[in-house]
Amino acid sequence: FLLFLPLSQTELIKHGFEVFHSKLTSRGAQLSLGAEKASNDVLLFHHFDSVLPHDYFNLIINALKSKAWGRFNVKINDSSWIFRIIETMMNWRSCITAIATGDQAIFVKRDIFLQHSIGIAKLPIMEDIYLSKQLKKLSRPACLDTTITVSARYWRKRGILNSVFKMWRFRFLYFIGVSPTRLYQLYYSR
Repeated sequence: FLLFLPLSQTELIKHGFEVFHSKLTSRGAQLSLGAEKASNDVLLFHHFDSVLPHDYFNLIINALKSKAWGRFNVKINDSSWIFRIIETMMNWRSCITAIATGDQAIFVKRDIFLQHSIGIAKLPIMEDIYLSKQLKKLSRPACLDTTITVSARYWRKRGILNSVFKMWRFRFLYFIGVSPTRLYQLYYSR
């Protein structure tokens, strides 16, 4: 498994992980490098501040018996009712569209990733959307009801509605053909 954990490089090495550094700062390059260097048959991509369910390994292995790839449902770690709506909409949208995002902990067989992610290394952003589009040509994702807990920090820091609109705006711009390089510039501009 390829995991992105909330640990320092020293802590990762202490726990037996190998740490690789991508020459490119793009998210796609990071996924590509990790997949290339991984020695296991299954890849799991998730954000560093998310918490996997205790039985994630068995859930993934079982899901990959019938699907080429999949993702978890999201649970946001904030008790506010607005987050119940956001997470419900994220989970429904993903099941309906067969598009998963990094928040949902995408998992895939390594050989399938390597075959169907050509060009992902060049994507500084929208790598998860691109990957989902490529993989859904093979199968719809296994949409696991079990939740991965994600941080509400992003929404709290930037404003809940502002964050939701920003995410949808970027997905729309990507859908109509705005380049990921341009989207990256817009996303990280102040």
